[in-house]
Amino acid sequence: MPKDGTLKPGDSATTTISLDAHVYDGLLDVGFTRGYASSQAFTEKFGNTPKFFPPLKPAGGGAGPTFDKSAAPAGAYQWLGFEAYDLIFGILKDVATDSTLTLDAFAYDLDEPDIIADFAKIGKRLRIIIDNSGNHAPAASGPSQAAKTLTKAKATVQRMHFKSLQHNKVLIVKRNGTAVKVLCGSTNFSFNGLYLQSNNTLVFEGEDAARLFDQYFTGRGPNPKPSPRAISPPSGISSNPKAHLRSNFVSHPTAIRTFRSTQSQRPLIRPRPQSSLLSLSWLR
Repeated sequence: MPKDGTLKPGDSATTTISLDAHVYDGLLDVGFTRGYASSQAFTEKFGNTPKFFPPLKPAGGGAGPTFDKSAAPAGAYQWLGFEAYDLIFGILKDVATDSTLTLDAFAYDLDEPDIIADFAKIGKRLRIIIDNSGNHAPAASGPSQAAKTLTKAKATVQRMHFKSLQHNKVLIVKRNGTAVKVLCGSTNFSFNGLYLQSNNTLVFEGEDAARLFDQYFTGRGPNPKPSPRAISPPSGISSNPKAHLRSNFVSHPTAIRTFRSTQSQRPLIRPRPQSSLLSLSWLR
């Protein structure tokens, strides 16, 4: 700024950006939650009220499955869940309305009533592994209530955890028994995961990626089949995974670590323009 305090135009640059709805149509989509529940933007849009979220007790999301979301203004939860909300509920709707599809799922926190209801609509075409570690074990917890609801809906429900937690959040879509799409990421199927925290959700389309998650579920789900401890990598990945990753990870101009196809040599991940650079940096 000049010494006299007068504002004057500085250097500038103009560019164009893509506003595509998908990261790579037919291959990959990446979505984020807003994480804005405590923001000025949220307060201006929906007001400062605690009626949006269930009480903290019972522990383990116990108040979530029966919480009445109708007290919130229309669209509030979808606004908070942002792209992750659309991706999660989109897959659940697709499976519920297409009898040729089935769903295998992993869930950790599970207390969002609409997600539980959508799982129940899938009924016997759903197989789900729900965590039962720590405060998820009591009957009053959100995951335990969800498990009871889904069992009544004739879904195949398994409660388990690994050495400490069953912390996966995964939806594996199958068509006529073949895995064709998978959703994963950091977003729990809960009030905290979708509406309070800052999380990401990734959806991979195609058998190559979905098959890996299917192998993992098959080795740990209902009636597990013997499988090697390590999941077989897709074709093209060397027997030395670390060396392969070192040679195929590149720095994206927006500071994202992106995986480069060994065939096309183009990034498989590019930033979703609607998301902030701060959010995108979490993928590093």
